[in-house]
Amino acid sequence: MRVVLYDELFTVPQCNPGHMERLIEDLFAEVFKADRIRGQGWAHEDAIGLWQVLLSLASPSPTATFVKRSQLRLRLAQRVGPAACEALMDAFVLSRPNRNYRVPSDAIGADTRECAIVLASGDRYWIAPRPFLGPAFFARLVGLYAKLDKDINTKIGVAFEAQMLARMKRLGIECRRAEVLGSKGKTAGDIDLLLETDKVVALFELKKKGLTRKTNAGDGLQLAADLARGLVRGVNQLARHEIALRRDGELRLSDGTRLRLDGRRVVKCVISLADYGGFHDGAVLRNMMRSFVRMRLEAGPALNCEQKADLEVANRALTTLQSQSVEFAKLLPDAAEVDLFDNLLFHNVFFVEHLLLTEKTAESLLQKLLIGNRMVTGSRDAFVESALLDAGRQERS
Repeated sequence: MRVVLYDELFTVPQCNPGHMERLIEDLFAEVFKADRIRGQGWAHEDAIGLWQVLLSLASPSPTATFVKRSQLRLRLAQRVGPAACEALMDAFVLSRPNRNYRVPSDAIGADTRECAIVLASGDRYWIAPRPFLGPAFFARLVGLYAKLDKDINTKIGVAFEAQMLARMKRLGIECRRAEVLGSKGKTAGDIDLLLETDKVVALFELKKKGLTRKTNAGDGLQLAADLARGLVRGVNQLARHEIALRRDGELRLSDGTRLRLDGRRVVKCVISLADYGGFHDGAVLRNMMRSFVRMRLEAGPALNCEQKADLEVANRALTTLQSQSVEFAKLLPDAAEVDLFDNLLFHNVFFVEHLLLTEKTAESLLQKLLIGNRMVTGSRDAFVESALLDAGRQERS
C-alpha cells in the first residue's frame, strides 16, 4: 500500500478508537431513528461487530497488524453468523488498494482513507494501525451506505449536530442549540452549539462536508468548491450572528430568551466531521480566509457544466464572506488591528473528542481550544500541539 508521508495538507485522518466507536454508535443511532439501511447481506449491528473484531485483533502499538484470514473470519462468524461474515468481508476488505497510485494526481482513485482491512499475502489480512483504523472504517461504512441511500450524507450531517449536543450535555457541559430571530421576527439561522462563560460567548457550527477525492488529487477548482460548501459556509453562518451580536449587543432567540454580549469575548468555531489536514492549523486557516476576502475565481475556457456549477458555488460563498468582512470592519474602531478571522477556530470532531476526555466544563473546554491558537509551531497537528502545550504548563506548575 502506498501512503504519502509528511504531507502538510492532506494527511491520513487519525482518531482514538474509543472515540470512534462511540461516534459510530451514537451517530448512526441518530441517523437510523427514522429508518434503517441494510447493506448487501449485513445489518448495521453486523458492521459494528466487524469493527469490534478488528479492534480486538489490532496491535496495541501504533503499527499495522497481520492476522490469519481464518482467525479473523472465525471470530467474526461467531459474532454475526457465517452469511453476514461473508457479506461483510466482501464489502470491507480491499484487495489491491492504491494499485494505480503513482503520483499525487492519482489520489482521485486512491483507497488510503478507506483502508481498514486489506487482503495480504500468505493467507493473511492487514489491519490498519489503531490511530488510523477508526477513520478508515468510518469512511468505508459511509461510502457503502451512500450507494444504498443518496441522502445519507444529509442525514449524517443532521445526526452529527444532534449527537454532539447530546454528547456535551451528558458530560455536564452547559450548552444549547439556538435558533436566531431577525429584526422582523423571522428565523435568521441557527447556532448549532452555543457555549457561554462569564468571559466568552462561543458560537459553534458543525459541518459534515469534507474534502473530496478530486481535491486530494490536486484539483484546485474542486478544492474551492469543497471549502465553500464546508468551511466557508460555516464561517459565513457564524459571522452573520457575530456581526449582529456586536452591532446590537444581543441576539433574540426563538425560545424567547436573548443572548447578550455584555462585554464578553466572541469566539467562532467550525467543527468538521471530516478531517481537513493542514487546513485545521490556525495560521494556515487565518491566512487562507484573509486571502479569500480579496479573491474571485474566474472561469477558464474549457469548464464543463459541473465545473461551472462548482465555480458558482465557490464565488457565491466568497462574495458573502467578503461582504461580511467589510461589515465587521465597520463595527470596529479605526485603530483596531483585528479582523473577522482573529477569533476563528477550525477543528475536526476527533480532536474535540480528545479534549472531552479531560475537559468537563465549558470554561475548561474553551480554554483548551483557545490555548496556543495564536502560536505557530509548524507541526500542522492539533494533537501534537496540545500535548506540547500541556507539558509546558505542567513544567511551569
